[in-house]
Amino acid sequence: MPPEPALPCCSTAKPTLPSCRQTATIPGSDLTVLGDGTLTVSTIATDQVGKTVTNSQTLQVSINQPPQATLDAPFGNGYLNQSEAQAGQTLTGTTGISGAGQAVKVTIGSDTFIGTVNSSGHWQLALPANVLTQLSDGVTSISVTVTDAAGNTSTANGSVNIDLTPPELTMNAISSDDITNIADSLQPLVISGTSPVNDSGQTVVIRITFNGQIYQGTALSDGTWQITVSAGDLAGSANGITTVVATMVDAAGNSGSATRDVTLDTDFTQAPTVAIGTLSGDDYLNAQEATQALTLSGTSTHIEQGQTVTLTLNGKPYSATVLANGTWNVEVPALDVSELPDGKLTVSDKGGNPASNSHTLNVIAQAADMPTIAISTVSGDDVVNAQDAGSPMTISGSTTHVTPGRSVSVSLNGKTYLATVGSDGGAPQYPPTMCRLCHRASNPLPTT
Repeated sequence: MPPEPALPCCSTAKPTLPSCRQTATIPGSDLTVLGDGTLTVSTIATDQVGKTVTNSQTLQVSINQPPQATLDAPFGNGYLNQSEAQAGQTLTGTTGISGAGQAVKVTIGSDTFIGTVNSSGHWQLALPANVLTQLSDGVTSISVTVTDAAGNTSTANGSVNIDLTPPELTMNAISSDDITNIADSLQPLVISGTSPVNDSGQTVVIRITFNGQIYQGTALSDGTWQITVSAGDLAGSANGITTVVATMVDAAGNSGSATRDVTLDTDFTQAPTVAIGTLSGDDYLNAQEATQALTLSGTSTHIEQGQTVTLTLNGKPYSATVLANGTWNVEVPALDVSELPDGKLTVSDKGGNPASNSHTLNVIAQAADMPTIAISTVSGDDVVNAQDAGSPMTISGSTTHVTPGRSVSVSLNGKTYLATVGSDGGAPQYPPTMCRLCHRASNPLPTT
């Protein structure tokens, strides 16, 4: 007889059956109501003759408390600056659950890193400097995915502003020549420069340290900045070189600076002075002197050797150089002197800090301005008789173009008598006491 065909698995045709696999589908609605924890799954099977077999398996259920990933503010404030990148940083967060078997995966831009999670549900990822310094400036995405022991996952997304470029500052010349003198110190002093345009619009503080004081300003949208030092803040400061430092901290915390050395010449006790010496010997320029060159000279204090003193005479400027001993002089050409008008002329000079002074030169060089003197009739008839000689005699006269207070010398019989020109140009009457020695003859009366 041919052999009997094999019976299918679990067939009831034979009392002895081979092992077979059965499946049961449990609806999702039944699974969602399960409680977390350990469940026992039991199976019962009965063969064709009524024999029953059983088995069981434990099942860990974790569906009601899945992880909830969080990401703390990256690098403390959402920015990564140059110094932070060079030091290495750590990203942190939580998984929202506790227990062993959790894992965390962090993606920064296109690079993925594996972090660590403790049993309390806190995760961290240490990022070394060689990773952080390779990041490009700009906003970079960060994705955090945590997985629990049951395979549940949760993802948190964030971003970080990468700024590894410190701001570059420049500072313009201060007081146009980096020298601040006494006059500058008494006026508002503007200090300015440039800053990165991409740092404008943010609260970026620029600090200026000038002579021990701090001033603040803001970077403008056009890439410039400026600070105003109040009038008088530098007045009376000690002379010398001081360093001005401008420092800016950008939004990421990068720091940039610019420095400039400035010479302070602001000490009142060291203020320069200039003085003009007597001109033409007596501050008068007569007709003869008006045909010659005129030397203007004077002295100075606290003015460096080689500095220029500028003098103005009759509207024309002349320059003199300060010598090592503080003196200076300049020659006015004879042609310029000959063009000086009669009258009082002011000579003014000016030093560099500045210092200034003036001096008056009296010019009497034109024929119409020459001084004249006249003697009035003496003794009523220009005759001194015996009776006149026994009494004091008054000699008087008048002048033109002679300054009041000048002396008039009267010579009579070999003796000299002095009179003073009055405010009206006349000489006060003077009574010589020796008239009794005069001859009756008409004696000449030379005058000076």
